[in-house]
Amino acid sequence: MASRAHEAWNQYGWIAFAVDGSRVDAARTRANEADLGKSARDKSHPQWWMTWIVHLPTLMLWDWRQGPGTSSERTHLREMARDLPAEALIIADGGFGGFDFLSHLDQTGVRFLVRCGGNPPGYEND
Repeated sequence: MASRAHEAWNQYGWIAFAVDGSRVDAARTRANEADLGKSARDKSHPQWWMTWIVHLPTLMLWDWRQGPGTSSERTHLREMARDLPAEALIIADGGFGGFDFLSHLDQTGVRFLVRCGGNPPGYEND
Protein backbone atom coordinates (compact mmCIF):
# COMPACT_ATOMS: atom_id res chain seq x y z
CA MET A 1 0.00 0.00 0.00
CA ALA A 2 2.70 2.49 0.94
CA SER A 3 4.57 1.92 -2.33
CA ARG A 4 1.38 2.45 -4.38
CA ALA A 5 0.63 5.67 -2.51
CA HIS A 6 4.21 6.82 -3.09
CA GLU A 7 3.89 6.12 -6.83
CA ALA A 8 0.63 8.10 -7.00
CA TRP A 9 1.78 11.01 -4.85
CA ASN A 10 3.28 13.18 -7.59
CA GLN A 11 1.82 13.07 -11.11
CA TYR A 12 3.48 14.99 -13.97
CA GLY A 13 5.28 17.24 -11.51
CA TRP A 14 2.15 18.15 -9.56
CA ILE A 15 0.59 16.94 -6.34
CA ALA A 16 -3.09 17.15 -7.31
CA PHE A 17 -5.68 18.09 -4.71
CA ALA A 18 -9.40 18.68 -5.08
CA VAL A 19 -11.14 21.21 -2.84
CA ASP A 20 -14.86 21.66 -2.24
CA GLY A 21 -17.25 22.86 0.40
CA SER A 22 -20.82 22.15 1.37
CA ARG A 23 -23.48 23.08 3.90
CA VAL A 24 -24.81 20.27 6.04
CA ASP A 25 -28.00 20.47 8.08
CA ALA A 26 -27.57 20.26 11.82
CA ALA A 27 -30.20 19.14 14.28
CA ARG A 28 -32.42 21.97 15.45
CA THR A 29 -31.34 21.94 19.08
CA ARG A 30 -30.93 24.94 21.34
CA ALA A 31 -27.19 24.33 21.52
CA ASN A 32 -26.82 24.19 17.72
CA GLU A 33 -28.99 27.26 17.25
CA ALA A 34 -26.86 29.13 19.81
CA ASP A 35 -23.48 27.96 18.41
CA LEU A 36 -24.23 27.90 14.67
CA GLY A 37 -26.86 30.60 14.36
CA LYS A 38 -29.03 30.77 11.28
CA SER A 39 -27.61 30.47 7.78
CA ALA A 40 -30.40 32.28 5.99
CA ARG A 41 -33.91 33.38 6.94
CA ASP A 42 -35.16 33.67 10.50
CA LYS A 43 -36.94 30.32 10.33
CA SER A 44 -34.00 28.43 8.86
CA HIS A 45 -32.37 25.62 10.78
CA PRO A 46 -28.74 25.59 11.93
CA GLN A 47 -26.16 24.40 9.42
CA TRP A 48 -22.46 23.53 9.32
CA TRP A 49 -20.22 24.63 6.49
CA MET A 50 -17.47 22.11 5.77
CA THR A 51 -14.63 22.48 3.30
CA TRP A 52 -12.16 19.72 2.55
CA ILE A 53 -9.06 19.06 0.48
CA VAL A 54 -8.56 15.57 -0.94
CA HIS A 55 -5.40 14.19 -2.56
CA LEU A 56 -6.84 13.04 -5.89
CA PRO A 57 -4.71 10.00 -6.83
CA THR A 58 -5.14 8.34 -3.42
CA LEU A 59 -8.48 9.93 -2.39
CA MET A 60 -6.85 10.67 0.96
CA LEU A 61 -8.41 13.44 3.04
CA TRP A 62 -5.60 16.00 3.36
CA ASP A 63 -7.18 18.83 5.36
CA TRP A 64 -10.58 20.21 6.33
CA ARG A 65 -12.27 23.10 8.05
CA GLN A 66 -15.70 23.53 9.55
CA GLY A 67 -17.78 26.42 10.75
CA PRO A 68 -21.31 27.74 10.94
CA GLY A 69 -23.41 27.79 7.77
CA THR A 70 -22.42 31.40 7.18
CA SER A 71 -18.75 30.38 6.77
CA SER A 72 -16.99 30.60 3.42
CA GLU A 73 -15.21 27.86 1.48
CA ARG A 74 -12.86 30.52 0.14
CA THR A 75 -11.87 31.59 3.65
CA HIS A 76 -11.37 27.96 4.59
CA LEU A 77 -9.13 27.38 1.55
CA ARG A 78 -7.04 30.46 2.39
CA GLU A 79 -6.37 28.90 5.80
CA MET A 80 -5.62 25.43 4.46
CA ALA A 81 -3.44 26.62 1.56
CA ARG A 82 -0.65 27.52 3.98
CA ASP A 83 -0.07 23.83 4.72
CA LEU A 84 0.02 22.53 1.14
CA PRO A 85 3.22 21.12 -0.36
CA ALA A 86 5.09 23.41 -2.77
CA GLU A 87 4.15 21.27 -5.81
CA ALA A 88 0.42 21.34 -4.99
CA LEU A 89 -2.14 21.95 -7.72
CA ILE A 90 -5.60 22.82 -6.38
CA ILE A 91 -8.51 21.72 -8.57
CA ALA A 92 -11.80 23.44 -7.72
CA ASP A 93 -15.28 24.26 -8.97
CA GLY A 94 -16.64 27.68 -9.88
CA GLY A 95 -17.34 28.59 -6.25
CA PHE A 96 -13.63 29.30 -5.88
CA GLY A 97 -13.50 31.78 -8.77
CA GLY A 98 -13.05 35.53 -8.60
CA PHE A 99 -10.07 37.64 -9.53
CA ASP A 100 -9.23 38.90 -6.03
CA PHE A 101 -9.37 35.43 -4.47
CA LEU A 102 -7.38 33.71 -7.23
CA SER A 103 -4.86 36.56 -7.32
CA HIS A 104 -4.30 36.06 -3.58
CA LEU A 105 -3.70 32.33 -4.10
CA ASP A 106 -1.28 33.04 -6.94
CA GLN A 107 0.65 35.61 -4.91
CA THR A 108 1.05 33.10 -2.08
CA GLY A 109 2.42 30.47 -4.48
CA VAL A 110 -0.66 28.25 -4.68
CA ARG A 111 -1.29 26.91 -8.18
CA PHE A 112 -4.84 26.15 -9.22
CA LEU A 113 -7.22 24.95 -11.90
CA VAL A 114 -10.74 26.35 -11.41
CA ARG A 115 -13.85 25.66 -13.48
CA CYS A 116 -15.40 28.84 -14.77
CA GLY A 117 -17.69 30.28 -17.42
CA GLY A 118 -20.83 29.15 -19.19
CA ASN A 119 -23.21 29.79 -16.30
CA PRO A 120 -26.85 30.37 -17.31
CA PRO A 121 -28.35 33.86 -16.80
CA GLY A 122 -29.36 34.44 -13.19
CA TYR A 123 -26.83 31.97 -11.78
CA GLU A 124 -24.83 33.39 -8.89
CA ASN A 125 -21.79 32.07 -7.04
CA ASP A 126 -21.42 32.64 -3.33
